[in-house]
Amino acid sequence: MKNNAATVRLTNNYHRNQHGMSFIWLIGVLLGMSVIGTGIAYIATGSTYNAAYKTYHTKALYVAEAGGNYAVPRLASDIDTGVTTNIYALDNQTFPLGNASYLLEVDNTQKAYLYLKSTSTVNKNSIFTAQRLVTFRLNKPIIDNFDNKNNWSGTDAAVVSDPTGQMPSGSNVLQLGTIGGSQTQSQATMNWNNNPLSSVPDLLSQWYIGGQLLSYELQCKVYIDSETAQDHMAGLSFRLGEDNHKAGDNTYDTTYGVSFYRKNCTSGCPGWVTAADFTALTNDYVYIVLWKEIQGTYYLLAYKRLTTADGLVSSNSSGATLNPWSTILVTVLEKFNGANRENHIYVYTGSSTSIVIPALTMYTGGTINWTHYFKGVVWDTINPSYVTSSGTWSSYAYNFTALASQPYIIDSSTYTPPAITTENFAAILPPEIGLHSYYNTSATTYQYFADYAMRFPGGSSQNVIAYY
Repeated sequence: MKNNAATVRLTNNYHRNQHGMSFIWLIGVLLGMSVIGTGIAYIATGSTYNAAYKTYHTKALYVAEAGGNYAVPRLASDIDTGVTTNIYALDNQTFPLGNASYLLEVDNTQKAYLYLKSTSTVNKNSIFTAQRLVTFRLNKPIIDNFDNKNNWSGTDAAVVSDPTGQMPSGSNVLQLGTIGGSQTQSQATMNWNNNPLSSVPDLLSQWYIGGQLLSYELQCKVYIDSETAQDHMAGLSFRLGEDNHKAGDNTYDTTYGVSFYRKNCTSGCPGWVTAADFTALTNDYVYIVLWKEIQGTYYLLAYKRLTTADGLVSSNSSGATLNPWSTILVTVLEKFNGANRENHIYVYTGSSTSIVIPALTMYTGGTINWTHYFKGVVWDTINPSYVTSSGTWSSYAYNFTALASQPYIIDSSTYTPPAITTENFAAILPPEIGLHSYYNTSATTYQYFADYAMRFPGGSSQNVIAYY
């Protein structure tokens, strides 16, 4: 019996010890679950915080961009119209947007660009405060004058006072001609590659932006002392080749020209007017001509005889003469036609005198404009051996957005001679744009140019470079 009693006591002690261990294990399990729960809660809280952080910073980015979307068109309007109304009104201003806001800061101190900073703030003064900064750059029209010769190449170019007295007081103009020499042609080309950041356009960037195609518009006003320089061909050059008109090397000599042309000589004529394609123009009339030169050979692509009705010429004892500061504007659109490159060339004129053509007004010296002043050239003759023509006139008013309805010359890389195109532009970095004058030896200093300007597709003055 004693043994049984001892057995019972031992058994009871065992059960008591077993219950104690179970209780300890239960406490351990509860403690472990508590730790795990705390960790899970911490992870969940951190995950929530990270998600909120990303959400609010994304919202901050959108708010900063919204500030830019609000300000950019208003600043661009100021740039286009030449005022500073929005530039001053928006600078250092904060705009609320729900539980967010954006601060605008405008830097208008740079010559070529206007910078806009849009700084957003979301959930200000909370643990979830988020800020983002987005910077915008707007191109400004580059306005310069001919005095800075670093912008131009051409040893026969000189900056002189206006010989006509018709430009604004104190205006300088560019004079082309070899002073004291016997040369009868000259070029002035823009140094866009040597001076790309100050006051000339970055044509290489425009070429890449255009998908390795380069399109633009050019204009200038021309004055010829026609009583002295009775033989002349002067105007805009484009698609200028690498070594154009370098003495002794015409390997890459290529260019298009749009010119005011007059040939008065009957004997001893300069070489440039004896090209076979120009023989039909041997008279005392003034023409506008589109031509190209490839390695010293000149090809007349199209021409139109100008009359007093165009507001560009006057009649006198020696025939028709060009009115001072008549304007040429050319639009060059380079396109692919399948694998072939084409230049679509549109030509316009503007008159410095009062003329009775609807929708046109007098285009005075010392101004640069891209609308309202121009009449499209409807060519009398085009040379089908070199180019084709397309389009019809719907209006005399120049309208850059409606080019499809206006006539133009198509010059293709499939023609003979081929079009001058830009497939090697990045390798050659050619001069590309400039001015030209051709004259007789007694008139080496009688060709003048003013109000040269260029713009790229987009139709905004933000894309303009102008030389007054």
